[in-house]
Amino acid sequence: MPAKDIIQDFKNGITIPILGELKRKWKVSMIALLYRADHLGLITPNQKRYLIQQFNQLKLRSREPMELDIPEEKPKLIKRWIAEYRTKTKLGTVENGFPIFP
Repeated sequence: MPAKDIIQDFKNGITIPILGELKRKWKVSMIALLYRADHLGLITPNQKRYLIQQFNQLKLRSREPMELDIPEEKPKLIKRWIAEYRTKTKLGTVENGFPIFP
């Protein structure tokens, strides 16, 4: 979360709903966004304490809302590259019951 970009996202303040929206954008937890805002000096210690208190009251520390879950990424390109590499190098080829090493 580059500082110059995330600072723009926090220009309207830092609240639980805003953290929820930003979670989808940045694909990190809401608490990570809160700590990033704190690290950048965008909130006071009292604001941080209050927001953490809200996280605890809403039980968001142990489980953020399911509707905000980030879908699991399923890489496809790397699998294709590995398959192509194995084909080119004959890696994993077996002849007469023995693996062939290029």
